[in-house]
Amino acid sequence: MSYKFAIVGGDLRNVKLAGLLKSSGHQVFSYGMANGLINSGVASTEVIEKCNDLAEACGKGEIIISSIPFTSDGKTVNAPFHNSTIDIYDFLNTIPEGRLLIAGKIPLEIKNYAELKGIKVFDILEREDMSILNAIPTAEGALQIAMEELPITIHSCNALVLGYGRIGKMLIGLLKNMGAKTAVAVRKSKDFAWAEYENIESMDFAHLSDKIGKFDLIINTVPALILEKHSLEYVKHGALIIDLASKPGGVDFQYANKLSIKTIHALSLPGKVAPTTSAISMGKVIFNIIEEAGYNV
Repeated sequence: MSYKFAIVGGDLRNVKLAGLLKSSGHQVFSYGMANGLINSGVASTEVIEKCNDLAEACGKGEIIISSIPFTSDGKTVNAPFHNSTIDIYDFLNTIPEGRLLIAGKIPLEIKNYAELKGIKVFDILEREDMSILNAIPTAEGALQIAMEELPITIHSCNALVLGYGRIGKMLIGLLKNMGAKTAVAVRKSKDFAWAEYENIESMDFAHLSDKIGKFDLIINTVPALILEKHSLEYVKHGALIIDLASKPGGVDFQYANKLSIKTIHALSLPGKVAPTTSAISMGKVIFNIIEEAGYNV
């Protein structure tokens, strides 16, 4: 079945997604991403129809796709390829009742507002299938940063992963395969058991400061303040900290800077390091959403 998609805002993932959807036989309308389409070479103006305003795009699109994350300030849609700003509520007020809106990390109050207007809202980042597929480029992107920034090889370096979720597990697997001496910090008893089964050194977050000093590379995946002042004081000189947690992150960056600890808050890595792979993953999940929603237009 062929659909009419409107893509509003978003980073290079959405640009690549527009090309993939068009090449699969769907109609694609865009707004707020013209510069990305022009610069990427994904699609020409003849292939992807660039709309002049929100009303045109949302009126033509049966399924509306927006950015991941949806907003950074709670007021405007993330649209790095747009010459202006897109007000969230102006956007939502132009979407016809009954349409699907698919985006990522949508604030609850915005989701509630959209649903009151009869819009069917789906947060793609809340889905298990998207989380698993997203973890792959996130883990690879983190290691790419580590290889670029560390003065030593990953092989034989002492690496600590904070958290043992999807991304943590993939990071540990990649680090071990590259020869790193890898450990994990966890809280739950089941995670200690899994770490033991995988023959990975594990430690409790409560005792992090006792052991953190031996690690060359520390990667945080936990969306909470984990590396606070006390723990940071024990970090090894010359160590690199990469924080993958969404804003505000899991590191006291100001204090780390005071201690001259190199920290990198690496956000939205899938869109930066592997936009085409991320777009393919998004496409798979979007069609899963359409099928599960029983959406027929």
